[in-house]
Amino acid sequence: MKGLKIPAFWQAVIAAVVAYLIFDNAFPPVLPKTLMIQYMIITIIGILLYFAFDDAKWTEFKAPILSTLRDDNRVVIRWSFLIAIPAIIGYTTYGMVKPTNDAPVELRQVHPAPPSSLKVFGSNHDLATLENPVRSEILAILTEDEAAGWEKYDEVVLAGRDVYYENCFFCHGDLLDGQGHYGQGFNPQPINFQDPTIIPQLQEAFLFWRIATGGPGLPKEGTPWNSAMPVWHEMLSEEDIWNVITFIFDYNGQVPRIWDPEVSKIVTGMKDQVLAKRKNMMGKELYKFRCEVCHGETGAGDGVAAELMYPKPRDFSLGLFKYKTSPGVELPRDEDLFNTIKVGLPGTAMPGWGIEGRTLLTDAQIQSLIPVIKGFDVTVAWPPEDADEEAFDDDGFYTKTDFRVITAEEPLEGQMPYSEESIAKGKEAFIKSCKECHGEAGRGNITSGKKLEDDWGNRIWPRDLTKPWTWRATQSLAATEQERDENIKAIYTRLSIGIPGTPMPAHRAIEEGNKDPVSLEDRWHIANYVYSLRETGVQPQDGPVVTGMKIEGSLPESPDDERWQQAPAVTLRLVPNIIKEERLFTPLNDAVTVRTLYNRDDIAFLLEVNDRTESRPGIEYFTELQDENLEMHPDAVAIQFPREDAYMSAPIVEKPLYRHGDARHNTTIWYWNAGSVEPVREASSLLLDGSGPDKKLKMREGDASLNANGAWQDGQWRVVMKRPRYPDNGDVMFEEGLFIPVSFANWDGSNGEAGAKHTLSTWYWLVLPPELDVAKIYGLPSGIALFVFLAGVVLVRSQRKQAR
Repeated sequence: MKGLKIPAFWQAVIAAVVAYLIFDNAFPPVLPKTLMIQYMIITIIGILLYFAFDDAKWTEFKAPILSTLRDDNRVVIRWSFLIAIPAIIGYTTYGMVKPTNDAPVELRQVHPAPPSSLKVFGSNHDLATLENPVRSEILAILTEDEAAGWEKYDEVVLAGRDVYYENCFFCHGDLLDGQGHYGQGFNPQPINFQDPTIIPQLQEAFLFWRIATGGPGLPKEGTPWNSAMPVWHEMLSEEDIWNVITFIFDYNGQVPRIWDPEVSKIVTGMKDQVLAKRKNMMGKELYKFRCEVCHGETGAGDGVAAELMYPKPRDFSLGLFKYKTSPGVELPRDEDLFNTIKVGLPGTAMPGWGIEGRTLLTDAQIQSLIPVIKGFDVTVAWPPEDADEEAFDDDGFYTKTDFRVITAEEPLEGQMPYSEESIAKGKEAFIKSCKECHGEAGRGNITSGKKLEDDWGNRIWPRDLTKPWTWRATQSLAATEQERDENIKAIYTRLSIGIPGTPMPAHRAIEEGNKDPVSLEDRWHIANYVYSLRETGVQPQDGPVVTGMKIEGSLPESPDDERWQQAPAVTLRLVPNIIKEERLFTPLNDAVTVRTLYNRDDIAFLLEVNDRTESRPGIEYFTELQDENLEMHPDAVAIQFPREDAYMSAPIVEKPLYRHGDARHNTTIWYWNAGSVEPVREASSLLLDGSGPDKKLKMREGDASLNANGAWQDGQWRVVMKRPRYPDNGDVMFEEGLFIPVSFANWDGSNGEAGAKHTLSTWYWLVLPPELDVAKIYGLPSGIALFVFLAGVVLVRSQRKQAR
């Protein structure tokens, strides 16, 4: 390779390619196409200027170009360029002018510069000099008395843990990785505290500012309108915030950025001691560190976070485990417990502790937790009376792993092929055996009139089988037939065994010799049918766009109008309002499916929300099902739009804060309420104006432009809302081709939801595709390509004349 010289022309080509790769890959998530073109034009100009600065380099650079233009032996290459270059330029132009329904790229500064000072908790804090006072107190005690210092440190971390699990883990997750059970409903998703490139690079003063002021405290470049971060100084004390900051660093084994080298050295030393202690943490000690906060000190499912969860954390004391492969009422196999801990239970707060890329526990650590979990079972004598004394650890915990080991597995013989015939038979068997709890359409709407509780007295609801993302297993549509069949086997196993501790019974006889409640053949048919239900709905997507469809004539006013089925459907996740008091932590409705139709004058939306109950106070059947601990309110839905349209022309896209906007960016809310039976109140719709999360919504008077009606059937509300596209009162105009922010809300009345207690979505985009301008879309690129081609021909001729 010695002496290898790259010609000037190819140096320029390599530089341009490298620049493109950097622009395309070094700026996640994606660099906008228009910005990419601008950057590449600037780069190419810069490259040309570099070579043109020196006559020798410029001559060397031009040589292969002039040779291609002039030489007789380069005819093929010349014509290849004459065709390829116009084609590329024409295609690029086509990509720029063709309409697209892809969501616009929003540039967001993840860690914007904080203000110089912050006024909260009645004090003005200088963020340049602010330090964590609880950490300073710990270090001061540590210098005087090491044992007392560590005792204080443990006290602060424990207090911070409780604050985190009562307020933060719903979004940031049990693993502190930003993937809490409500995290997927936000865009952008909550920050990953485990990421070593984020939290350890920040000062604690920065985190104090972010936590105290939340999303609304962000500057414009931080897109505060997208942030779901609550304004925590309204709900937590100053000490709570500093404690939770200390907990976050402790739990992840990280150190904040500290300018004082001596203090940084001491804190780093403490971190090293903590990590050394936890490196080989096993068994009971590991349970206390990772599991106790939810499952409780004695495994009774009564940790500090338990009251704010649905479903509740597992109570291990009765030896009942929901998801297992062992037959009958036997304990789960050790493999079942291992898999539950490693993979987690989707649709709940139970994370996967050993999932690749998110691993906090090794396989060995997970194995060490199994005897701990079994040991909480109070229904059997444990440890055995003749236990070996050496099997007890220093805390008196029996460490043997052979406690009641179950090896038997539910048989899976006789699987029926997945076919239309089997699905049809499964539907018949399902209606006969499962309809009373799961409803005829499988949406979990009870038809038996019975209130369902688990063995601990907690009110529970049957699974909505049309929502695979809420299933504890087999969440998504299988990619292959083998995966599909494995998913169906899991459904069959659940049918056969049931779910111990819940009203979901075993459909295979527990005792040998007894007749199966549901035959083996029918169980396989039901499993096939239940699997097929996930194909009947629209699954949630990441970053979807609500796309309208234009039709001729009047818009449908009934949700049963067949024209709705022609409209593109998109399912959006709903999350509970855990942002602002009065907060909701245990929602039952978690998604809304949206369809949009419009004509020249009006626009209409069909909102479909799976809701197990028709909640209208006084309604006879559902009042009998109502949880006596909750007051029934009317079901309701809402759509929110920006009030002003200034965001469409601003250099930086600005939206209102998505909970009712803010003082400068008001919102308009289309609201529909199901009404009540007693007292008699008809379903109604109205327009509301929002001017901020702390301001009361104002009901708009004298505006009857919103028409809405809804119907509940088989566990689903379907609500149509219609309004003119061009209102004359300052509301947003629904122009074709514009991307308009839109968000949604739902109130599940039987769950006690009213006022601020409801579910909601983050901002999404609504677009009404414009009519295709064929001349612009195809004519402009073709014309430019032809012009470039002719210019190339003229250039070749002039160069060949000069060569002669």
